[in-house]
Amino acid sequence: MTDWECAIDFGGSSTKWAIRLAGQPHFHAQGRVVEADHAELWQNPEKVAKNLVTLLVQHGATRIRSLGISVSGTVTYETDPKGCLVASDRMTELMSTAGHALPTPNFPLPALIQPRLLGGATVSICNDAVASAIGADSLVPPPETPFLVLTLGTFPAFAVVDRNQEGLIVYNVNDWGAQTIGTRGGPLCLWQALKAQALEGSEERRSQRVGRAISVLLEQYFLRFRWQPRTIVLMGGNSTNITEGNIQIGFQATNQAEGRNRPLPQLRIPSDYNEQSRAHLSGALRFTQENARIRLN
Repeated sequence: MTDWECAIDFGGSSTKWAIRLAGQPHFHAQGRVVEADHAELWQNPEKVAKNLVTLLVQHGATRIRSLGISVSGTVTYETDPKGCLVASDRMTELMSTAGHALPTPNFPLPALIQPRLLGGATVSICNDAVASAIGADSLVPPPETPFLVLTLGTFPAFAVVDRNQEGLIVYNVNDWGAQTIGTRGGPLCLWQALKAQALEGSEERRSQRVGRAISVLLEQYFLRFRWQPRTIVLMGGNSTNITEGNIQIGFQATNQAEGRNRPLPQLRIPSDYNEQSRAHLSGALRFTQENARIRLN
């Protein structure tokens, strides 16, 4: 009988999933659930575990050996090494619309799912920025570490990834989102300037705004680590319609305005939505399978 390795990502506007044969390097199939179907998966906390496993079974993953779950929200590992969801604005919104509430103080989703998987199966949950950062590692050759990950989803996220003999180190640097850049409407913090709604419009405008943000992020990077990243990886659903040339224009404009002379590191941008989605989902699965070799700082 065939065993499967799976990943699920809960985002602001969709649920992404992927499955692969156990031991294989590439996903066998992947997909996306949107709108009302997306909401229905998550709106009842008593049914979420069943709904997610049913979704995977419907696509052929009848014997699940491992499952990685990525969520937009805060995750803790204090009470369960598999992880518990502490807070998620979007999930809270979906549940409250249906007359339910996100369980408090923690929502132990992996523990609820595990009995529905194969005996001895591994399952865990991580924040979507962590999954994105781990997934970005698959896009970066070994010499190009450490690297900065800028995830452009419904809301932006920031992380730094490094490698050592023991595995991956993921630094959470989301506090850098408090830094500001100039926009036509005045200064905006990066959390606001890079959210999905703010990136609507032309590719030129979007890319140049990302370039201005990168200039600010590199300054924060240097202040914390005292060096510069070799590579910057753009992830998230809004990373695909962006060009390096226009990023460079925005980057240089901000550098000149602020009196900086740092060069733009090498950029790695997924070729399309499916590539970045695969990388993100592979990060969620890798977090489950290699948990002991991934350190979150």
